[in-house]
Order: sequence, then structure tokens, then C-alpha cells
Amino acid sequence: MPNLIASTRVPTYVPTYFLSATARVTIDGKLHYKPVESSDIGHVIAPESNPARREFFSHVQFYEMMCTDRLEVDQEYHYHGREKTRARFGDARVTDLAEDAMVRVLGNTEYCKGFLRRKAAYEASAAEKPKKGSPKLRRISLSDACLDWLLPDLEAEIAGQKRGGKVTKSVARPSNRHFRRIFKRFYEGGYDPMSLAARTGSRVRISYHHPEDVVIWDEFSRKYAHHLKPTMAKLLKELAAEIVKLNLDRAEKGLRLHKVPGRKVFEGMIKSLNAFWVCAQREGEEAARKKYNITFTGLQVERPGEMVQMDEWTVDLIQWLGWTGMLARLSEDEIKAIRKVRLRVVVAIDIATRCILAMRFTPSAATEQAVIDSLEMMATDKARLARLCGATSLWPYHLTPECIVTDNGGPFTGIMVRAVMTALGCDYMNPPAGLPQMRGAIESLFHTFATQFMDWFEGRTFGDIFEKGDYKAHERVSLAIDQLNLLFVQAIVDIYHHQPHSGLAGETPHNAWMRLSRQYGVMPPPPRSVRRHIFGTTVERDITDQGVCFWGIHYQSKELQQIRLQAKRKVMVRVDRFSLDAVSVWTGTGWLVVKALEAIPEDLSIWEWVGARREVTVENAGSTELNLSTMLQAVNRLRLAGEAATARANLATQPIDAEKLNKLQLQYFDGVVLRDDLERRDPTLAPLVFAADPLHHGIEGVDDDLPADENQPAIITIKAAKLPAAIKPATDISF
Repeated sequence: MPNLIASTRVPTYVPTYFLSATARVTIDGKLHYKPVESSDIGHVIAPESNPARREFFSHVQFYEMMCTDRLEVDQEYHYHGREKTRARFGDARVTDLAEDAMVRVLGNTEYCKGFLRRKAAYEASAAEKPKKGSPKLRRISLSDACLDWLLPDLEAEIAGQKRGGKVTKSVARPSNRHFRRIFKRFYEGGYDPMSLAARTGSRVRISYHHPEDVVIWDEFSRKYAHHLKPTMAKLLKELAAEIVKLNLDRAEKGLRLHKVPGRKVFEGMIKSLNAFWVCAQREGEEAARKKYNITFTGLQVERPGEMVQMDEWTVDLIQWLGWTGMLARLSEDEIKAIRKVRLRVVVAIDIATRCILAMRFTPSAATEQAVIDSLEMMATDKARLARLCGATSLWPYHLTPECIVTDNGGPFTGIMVRAVMTALGCDYMNPPAGLPQMRGAIESLFHTFATQFMDWFEGRTFGDIFEKGDYKAHERVSLAIDQLNLLFVQAIVDIYHHQPHSGLAGETPHNAWMRLSRQYGVMPPPPRSVRRHIFGTTVERDITDQGVCFWGIHYQSKELQQIRLQAKRKVMVRVDRFSLDAVSVWTGTGWLVVKALEAIPEDLSIWEWVGARREVTVENAGSTELNLSTMLQAVNRLRLAGEAATARANLATQPIDAEKLNKLQLQYFDGVVLRDDLERRDPTLAPLVFAADPLHHGIEGVDDDLPADENQPAIITIKAAKLPAAIKPATDISF
């Protein structure tokens, strides 16, 4: 097993991953285990094929397998009802549905969760002694009397979460009867939103039983939901006796005789009843409370990742230049020119530890893609990124969040953003508009940025980037964004995470993370292949006898050719911009991982591949035949020069969407034939060398041809102040 701890250069920190009781741990894609117990040194797990056997894996081994994409953890695989959803939809996620289906599933999920939140709030208030003057909550149930007022309330609540920006589609309020049906599916599907999706293929299973018989069977099956707790066997005997009695009368009238159901059929009818309702009738409503309490009435947060807040912040350059003392150097015309410049940053903060999980800059208003990129950053190890930015401390915080609280702005409530959160397996919550105190940590963090870090930024922001060459206006804007993001990351990693925090009783965010992650563990992020399924960029490709081709690289497998034989030539392909050794192909029911036919290294990114193609084109103009060895040599030169590391950071680059990928295909790889001339089938790339100058622009080719934004005026060249010899950060950060 490779020493991943050394290769990732994070020898002082190994995460402790949390494993739920319902989790399935899969190693190497074929060995399936169930958790037995966890400790501060590792996990004991049992093979599903031999539950009596026990195997121990240390936290270091778990981390190594996670880094090498050998480990996958599905926290709710064995949770009640999930097997039904898997049987219907396989590996499909909400992000794989058509847009209309996605809207319907997410909308109905909000109604179901709203019902559960209201019911839990009522039960909590009923269990407590009522306070004088406090309003009494109304009883919550699935009866018409309750749903008649509750569903309109939920509709208004959901509609009230939307504000300004892009108009998003929404689902119509369900009728009482339809809501009971979808809630039954939601509960019996283990609270999985995919349980609310429509079946593909045949939707109706034909019943071979006579409708008159089924009516009687259904009447007796519902008697199972009674506080006297009758057994299934007793009810079946009572049903048989009742049918004998009814048949005596029907025989005299010459009517068809009723049939008695078999034991399995009758028990199946009972098991198909609304389990929530059955448990409430037999055991009481308190016992019927759902296992995962979907309520967020306060911020009693204990675990890292239990709640993460995300928001967008606008950077006003005039204010920043005023704080740094540079504004006095500008003329009136220069101030007028720069006044309209705005930068936005999307930030995600963990509530329990106040650690920053993601930062993403954008030169315009935040888009859904910028939010999705931030979600991906949460689930990615950021040790390499911290080193690139010149930070001397670790940035080891990565996980799958349990719940994400966002602003009500368009980018955060978009269908694709909600679908990605759902596909990750995390819940999401939008506080009512006008109540920023509900997301106080993120608001206070922005205030901290704007006040306490200004002395640190003096002499660094918007400095010598203007002396680096004759750039056009939009290029100077792009460089300014890159520099600001790099400096922000450095300030966050080296200063903010290691200062006493009043919100943590004087503990630093980093120490809080280390303590709480050891105590509770963190939800492991999805493996690389699953991240590609969720976050990958989707393009359409034809299947040929060589598989599918992307940027000159062919991806081939037997399973892919079987899809081709089904007369399905065009397929959807998802590409991981950080690794081109494999792609994911949509089969109609799930994603198929297809490896490259050529010997493509595992860690090869799209920036490096484009940069190598540009370099080879300069040397061999007009040639459309490329040797893989020549391309990889060019990649290694980019890595050793420090250019690849800067480009791979992907700090503030424009979103890499399908349109961008297709444009680069036409520009660099149209008609290209890649010849695999390598003798070794497992080539190793040179290690990433981090540029001494972290403001280096990186590899040209992917982001250097962005169109200028007419609304963004040219940045005014400002001579940087001298960097202070010593920087004394504030002694406490409060929010």
C-alpha cells in the first residue's frame, strides 16, 4: 500500500472518519463491510458475508484508502427503506434526473421535511411544561383536518424562502391525498429524496387478485395498526373466518366466492402500510418519531460538519483601498473608474469549529456553478492549495456536511445547487429572508474580513501584478482576483484558524476541529469516482469501436461496447477536470466508470493537458499526431516550472462548463490522433513544484481567452506599499 500520508505531505494530521450504524464500507469496489465499533485509533468492521469475523483498520489506513480512491462509505446504506430506492433507481442521484423531475422531487421533499419539522416541534412543545403567554402549537397529523391548514402554511413558507434573482421552477402544492402518498413513499424509502422520483420503464405492476377480495383483505390488514397490537397471524385467522361467513351468503346467491390470501400476500399488505402511521397507532406518537429528526430550531451544534453555513460577500475595492491607505494616491478620475469594480466571494464555514471549509472568488455575481464549486471544495483535501498560496499551516478540513444553511439568494436556491446537496447526502436549509441572525457566523466572518485583517493586507493587495506586463483591462481584473484569493487563503489558513475565538470560548478554530473531530469523527467525503459523478462537467460523445473520445484520449470498456450494441451511440460523459485517467458514462440507470485506453496518469488535469498541447503545438506546428510520451514530458516541464500547481489551484478561474470544454476541443484537439508509445503502463508524473511566486498566472490556454466584461472597468495601477516587517494579528476574533 502506498504511503499516502507522505505523498500528500500532511504527516501531522490524519482525519477521524465517522461511521454510522447503518453504514456500508466498501473497499476496492467489491469487499463490503458493516461497522462494529470505532475508537481513537481506528475502526473495527465486519464483512457482510461473514458477520462473525472482525477486521481492524487504523485511521491512517482509512485515510490512505480514501486518498487512493479505494474506500467508499455509504452512511445510510442499511437504513430502513433504502433498499427499495436502490432496487428502483440503482446508483442514480437527484442530479441525474431531468430538470422537471428534479424540481418535482426536491419540491415534494421540502413538503415532507416541513411536515416532519412541524410535527417534531409540536411533540417537543407537548412534552414540555407550557410557559405563560407562549402560543400553543397545533397538533400535527396526516388527517384532512390538519393538512387543510398545514399544506398552505408550508407552501407559503417555501415560497417565502425565495427572493430576487433568477426565477426558479417550483412544484404545485399537493392535495391532502397526494401528500399522504408521497409522505408514505418518503418514509418507507428511508427519507431518501430519490424515493419520490417516478419509476423508469414500467410503472404499474398488474395485480392478479380480484378487486372485491382485495377490499376485504385491506380492511383486515389495516386492523394491524391498533393499540392492542394484534399479530399478523391472528388477523389472518380472523380474515379467513370472515370470508367463510361471507361466502355462505354469496353461495346462496350464486355469486363468486371470496378467496383467502396466502400468508405472504397478507403480510405483504400489512408491511406496505404507512409505517409511520402504523407505529403511531401501535406504540404511540412519541415512539413513532423518525430516526433522523429533521428539525433545525436552534444552533445546538456539536460535531464538525453537523451544520455548515454558506453565503456570498461583495468586496468593495474603494473601501479596501481606503483601509490600506492607498486611496489617497488615486486621482478623482481613477477613483471614478474603479468605483464600479466589485468582486464576490462564496464562503463556507463550519459552525461547530468556525473553520473555513471553502472559499471561491468570482469576478461577477455568484452563480450556481460557483456555489457548486464551493461544495466540491468542502469535500476535497486542501493541503496542496494551502501550500500553493504560501501558507505555512495545514488546511486539513474536508468532509461531507450533514446540513448546509444558505442565504435565500438565487445562486443558493437554484435547482442544480439543491440537487448537488441532495446527491451529496446532506440536508439544506434557507432561513427566512430578512433574518441574517440565523446565519450569524458567516455574517460575522465577513465583518472580521473587513475590519481585522486590513493591516495584514496592507502592501499586499493589488500590488506588483500591474508591473508584470502589458495586460488588457480584463486580464488585470483576472490577475487581481487571483492575487486577492491567494492572500485571503493565506490569511485564513495561517492567521484566522490559529487565533483565539470568542465564539469558541477562547479556543482556536484549528484546535476545536482537532478536538471535536477526534471526539465525534467527521463524515467522510465521497471517493473520487463519486465526486466525478456529482461534480463532473457533462459533455455528449459518440461511442465508436474505440469507445468514447475526449480531447484525444479514448476511454474503452466491454460494458461501454454493450451500450453501443443497444443502438445507443450518443451518451452523456462526465469529466473530472482534476483527473483525466477515467470518465463516467451515463447508462440510463447509473454512471459507468470507464478507464482510459491509453496509459494516462491518475493525477493529470485538464489545465496540464491543454498546456502540454499548446507547448507541443509550438514545437510541431501543423502536426495532428501526438505521441503520449511527448505530451507527458511537456506536462512534467510545466510541473517542474511551478506553472501546473498554480493552474490546478483553480482559485478564481471561470467555471469549466460543457461549452468551454467543447471550445477547447475545437481549438486544440480537433482531428488530433494520440499515439500511445509508452512502454510502461503506469507512468508517473513529476511532483508538483510550487512556484516561489504564488502570484504567477499559471498555464495559459484554459482561462486566458475569457471575454472582457464591459461592466468591469480597468483596474488602476497602484504602487504597492512596502510590506511590514512584522505583522501582529488581532488577539481575538469575535462573532
